[in-house]
Amino acid sequence: MRTTKDNRIIIGGLDDNTANPDSKIIHRKNKLIKECQKLFPELDIYPEYYLSAFYGGTHDGLPIIGEYEEYPNCYFLMAYGDNGLVYSMALAKILKKIIATGSHSAMSIYSNSRGETHPKQ
Repeated sequence: MRTTKDNRIIIGGLDDNTANPDSKIIHRKNKLIKECQKLFPELDIYPEYYLSAFYGGTHDGLPIIGEYEEYPNCYFLMAYGDNGLVYSMALAKILKKIIATGSHSAMSIYSNSRGETHPKQ
């Protein structure tokens, strides 16, 4: 939970493993509002906006970078989870070098073809 500059409250949480986040959005929205009202009973809380989303990941927790045959001359950077923004900044530097020079020593770590080095969870 946090506030914004225009005096709004952003509430999140109650993450769950599901194949269909829309099926639970109303229930979760109402539960989050109730939790916020417990903390701040003096506030009249109502949602102006709400959403749900998938929280993705890879088999080993690492992001994926590289090219795909289906999209020539395009590079992809797919960073998931809580560290997605951090990974995106670091991997953008790797991609920059790959585009400029054709390679980078860390490419095999983040390549889509790196294979499964850890069992799926």
